[in-house]
Amino acid sequence: MQEANRQEANEQAANEQETRKQENEKQKTRKKVLIADDEEVIADTLAIILGRAGFEARAVYSGEKAVEAAESFEPEMLITDVVMAGITGIEAAIRVRERLPKCKILLFSGQAATVDLLAEAHSQGYEFEILAKPVHPADLLARLRNGDASEESLTAEAGTALAGNSNGMRRSKI
Repeated sequence: MQEANRQEANEQAANEQETRKQENEKQKTRKKVLIADDEEVIADTLAIILGRAGFEARAVYSGEKAVEAAESFEPEMLITDVVMAGITGIEAAIRVRERLPKCKILLFSGQAATVDLLAEAHSQGYEFEILAKPVHPADLLARLRNGDASEESLTAEAGTALAGNSNGMRRSKI
């Protein structure tokens, strides 16, 4: 009887160890996404949605914090608002890209001032994909899951920027 109990305990311990190993492997394969928005509720909500969708997501609330967090978190993707106090999302994206060249960048904005900031970044040789706010979570998840998060699709066509306002933003050439 004791032998059977020992064998059962050993099997249970082996199963638990295998489960932990699988969970660790799963953690390692989750894509890391850093979200930066000075509207905390937006950043937190996107982080929760992406976390539930299988991404390892972290939220920060400024461009400076995005650059700082990228150093240690080393995200595979940065999703950032463009117009924020302090450094803009574009400035943060440039700094992150300089430190992590393989990090994909996705900007989102609800302000028309974005056009000028994108034009300035373009003149410096930077291209970023941009989405209009409000971003529906299903649209963002579809973009990330369906391969639209590839390097090619996260790099906007040369001269592409956003024009208009948050209710009717559309893509246009600079």
